[in-house]
Amino acid sequence: MALVASYPRCWDVELLRDIFNEADVPRILNTPVSIQSSDTWYWKGDLRGLYSVKHGYNSLMREHLSQEPGLEFTNWCAIWSLKIPPKLWEGFGAATGSTFLQMVRHYLTSSNVVVHVQLVASFWTVWLARNESYWNGKRWNMGELKQKQCALVLEWQQAFQVGRGQQPLEAPTTPQGYLKCNIDAAVFDEGAGYAAVLRDHHGGFVVAMNGWFMSLRDPYQAETMAVKEALA
Repeated sequence: MALVASYPRCWDVELLRDIFNEADVPRILNTPVSIQSSDTWYWKGDLRGLYSVKHGYNSLMREHLSQEPGLEFTNWCAIWSLKIPPKLWEGFGAATGSTFLQMVRHYLTSSNVVVHVQLVASFWTVWLARNESYWNGKRWNMGELKQKQCALVLEWQQAFQVGRGQQPLEAPTTPQGYLKCNIDAAVFDEGAGYAAVLRDHHGGFVVAMNGWFMSLRDPYQAETMAVKEALA
């Protein structure tokens, strides 16, 4: 059952009226239908086939940057190697342009990691302020922007210092008389491979197995299927 007719490519009005509320049908009909892509049950590009605003935004930005050479930032290895909390990265790809790129490259040449944190915290603060202005109609003044940026830097410093002082966690031990099974799966273009290793409470090898799932490209489903095979 497809909500979009194959030819001509348009919404199936009768089906929409049978399934959805009367008030929602006009909103759905106002949504443009692609005449180039076929209607599918999954979102292309996502491992789980699920659409999100973030993924849609990133897809549009990649398409836009590919049409305008010279605007795309290429020094991602230096970016991702920085010791920055993951939350701070969400706003980093929000701005592009030659001035922005020159500024980023200038800051990345610094050997002081705090300078890197300040740069990323500044961009994240601007992104937060933009969302507050656009969605909630609230405008931050320069004092609020600076306070937020400093709070983000302080949060990173506290987390990094505490993390350095912590002792590494010890692996949990297997209770006497119990077995432990480690399972993993890897996804490839042709399918997914999996393996399982069974050990006793001393960590000694008991038995192992491996196998292959044809035409399976979802890592979550591959690991779930691997568990099923190991328990069979």
